[in-house]
Amino acid sequence: MMRLGARQLNATRLGVMQPSVMLLGVTLFGATAQTAAAQGMGASGTWAAVPAMESYRFSAPEQAGIRGIALMSLPLAGRVTLHPRATLEFTGAFAAGSVTLSDGTARTLSGFTDTNLQLQAAIIPDRVSVVLVASAPTGVATHDSAQAVVAGVVAADLLPFRVMSWGAGGGVGGQLLFTQRVGRTGVGFSTGVRRAGDFEPVAADRFTYRPGLETSARVALDQDLAGGGKLSLTAAVQSFGDDQVDGANLFRSGLRVSAIGTLGVPVRGGGSAAVYGGVLHRANGSFLDATLPESPSQDLLLVGGLLRRAVGRGTATPRADVRIFRSADGVGQGYVAGLGVGDGRRSTAATCAPSLTARLGSVTVRQGAQSGIVGLDLGMAIRFTGRGR
Repeated sequence: MMRLGARQLNATRLGVMQPSVMLLGVTLFGATAQTAAAQGMGASGTWAAVPAMESYRFSAPEQAGIRGIALMSLPLAGRVTLHPRATLEFTGAFAAGSVTLSDGTARTLSGFTDTNLQLQAAIIPDRVSVVLVASAPTGVATHDSAQAVVAGVVAADLLPFRVMSWGAGGGVGGQLLFTQRVGRTGVGFSTGVRRAGDFEPVAADRFTYRPGLETSARVALDQDLAGGGKLSLTAAVQSFGDDQVDGANLFRSGLRVSAIGTLGVPVRGGGSAAVYGGVLHRANGSFLDATLPESPSQDLLLVGGLLRRAVGRGTATPRADVRIFRSADGVGQGYVAGLGVGDGRRSTAATCAPSLTARLGSVTVRQGAQSGIVGLDLGMAIRFTGRGR
């Protein structure tokens, strides 16, 4: 049986890192602590598609082993009100990735990702809610050697791809949410558990792999400030049981801890501005077989800001961000800085928001091997809103 390396095992945990990044996006657009703690569900009849093209070129392909990466993706999302106290949300995507190696040969991977369904019901309105989550294994979870190259590169924490995993066997879980608002202060707390499904990651070596049981807790706080500003803080921790191969315990993932803060303020002449900063820490993981190497601890630092101003019938949103990734073994670490602008246009039934972001950075591929990175991210967020009940 082909053994999964520690980095391949960590790639199956991308769903662990991503909720914190998604929560950051929610916070940036002015959500209260109540909606942050409740994972942002609310409006009825909302559907969204975000077609995007992302590409990166390496200035030293002979060092990196890669000339370039391209990813075309179509993330989809929907939210429907089933009852005044219950909403259903789904997310999924189609993605096609390509990696051009230093010798000019290409590796490709395309297909659907896993499809996620989330049902949230309020037990006590604005106080206590329960969330049931199911992830259907609709994605391309089994890869041959060429596809594994693409999946591994796109899964790298340094590069902020919109889709970072094609599939990981699905799973089921649930959360219990508590929220409270006292004057200008809102607080929220959630705790949850998720059981992943089995899947076969390697096409040439048929064995089943199952990530360990995940448990999590998250605390959110927001404070309304004088003059219309808002300060939001979120902290989360996630722990895991043993990963299994063919039913036998194999790997123990390290603890994940994240913290994100956002400050939003109104600006003169209309509009708003926000700055944010956050860190995600992944403790080292270890194989249960002591003869195999540990997975290194890793840290991802995010800082940035944006400005939203009305321009004609739309909204212009210039923004800047920096992403710094550090690994205890030095492999794959580096930084990527981005500068971009978005433009939102609203019609009777839809909102269209094209965006363009240029990125520049550097990555240490291995000890003594470094390369510059130049990237471009072009996207179009399209949102349709139906009539609520």
